[in-house]
Amino acid sequence: MEHDGKRTMRPLPETNVVPKRRRLENEKMSTLMSLSEYFPPESFPLYKFPSPIAEYSVTKERNVVPGRAEAKYFYGKILEKDAAFHFDLNKGFEIFESKDDLLQDERLDILSKWLISRAAPNVGLSEVCFHADFVCYRGLLTRIASTPYDVMEDWIVGAVRIGSTIFLCEFRTEEKKLRQEMLDRRDKLMCYWGFKFEQYVTTDSPDSPLKEKQLSWSLYLTTPVTDQVVSNMKEFDVVMRTTLGNKGGGIRLLFSAETDCLDSEGHYLELKTQAYGMVSNFWKLKAMKWWIQSFLAGVQQIVVGIRDNKGVVRSVKRVKVAELCRRAVDWTPSRTFNFLLDVLTLIKSRMYEVHSLSYMLFEYNHANGKITFRHVPTEGDEFAQYRFLSDDFLKHFGAGAE
Repeated sequence: MEHDGKRTMRPLPETNVVPKRRRLENEKMSTLMSLSEYFPPESFPLYKFPSPIAEYSVTKERNVVPGRAEAKYFYGKILEKDAAFHFDLNKGFEIFESKDDLLQDERLDILSKWLISRAAPNVGLSEVCFHADFVCYRGLLTRIASTPYDVMEDWIVGAVRIGSTIFLCEFRTEEKKLRQEMLDRRDKLMCYWGFKFEQYVTTDSPDSPLKEKQLSWSLYLTTPVTDQVVSNMKEFDVVMRTTLGNKGGGIRLLFSAETDCLDSEGHYLELKTQAYGMVSNFWKLKAMKWWIQSFLAGVQQIVVGIRDNKGVVRSVKRVKVAELCRRAVDWTPSRTFNFLLDVLTLIKSRMYEVHSLSYMLFEYNHANGKITFRHVPTEGDEFAQYRFLSDDFLKHFGAGAE
């Protein structure tokens, strides 16, 4: 699937042009883009349907193993016409194992481990990364693309270039750290509800020799087990490659997407919960974020558990991702993806003005509506704070300064 809206050439938002590397590296902060001066075309930029190139699982110990060891499968009987259920999403909250409490600064570690696992030492990094311009997590792309409408959400993205490959990593802002520290029990409980819902509607990989004959998995799925400890320490991820932008001048992306489950046809599926149905304000910011997240990875359907304010789900529905943008309120898909394309294009330009292995920070601040950039010192506390590629990773790929 491609969206081949023609993209006309237009001046990008004014930036502080810095012709020399040394001058750029000595600057504290410069403007990359201002939202008030951003006027994208109405047409949707070309976005090639993403190609899954690998699947990997992350164990509870945060080790990376190839394949679907930690994959979950959607229990299709949930959607049968006369299905009746009462999913209490509060159960097990007190013993929830949350990676957010233990792994606040995991950075790009998991994706780096996967890249190391698929290549012998000193193999060309660009080749291993499928000659991508950018390597990152899907969540970072979703964050940037949401910015034209989710204007109050600040973000910080670190970047480092090795040869022709730019790695991106999102860091928590001070405001976000403070919000997380101030979460009360109710806030944490509501975050937990989504993970408990996943347990209610998924099962482990079917263990049947007949599955090799490509018969429907739904014939062999066992009933979901809902009395075990809920943990998000384990995960199933899909690595995808795609191109954003017109042919010949597009941005090549390689990203990893944590994936909730697979359906009976083997398609990737997102699972969500929503209070009191998909009404009123849902079709603004929340629908937009769901759509961006799913569309980036080529996910075409979302299963939604409709809950009440007490965290009890009594109905489940399947929603087509295309419906989210058809019913959009106060947002347009083209603006989100044009913004993502333009920001990545500007970041790429800046990263080629500094030496390989030089770290830079790109920050969006809602107070002034600007994205700024600055160079990270090559040593000291700030370097340690924002460095996100390990010595093991650099050594494995023989990476060094230009």
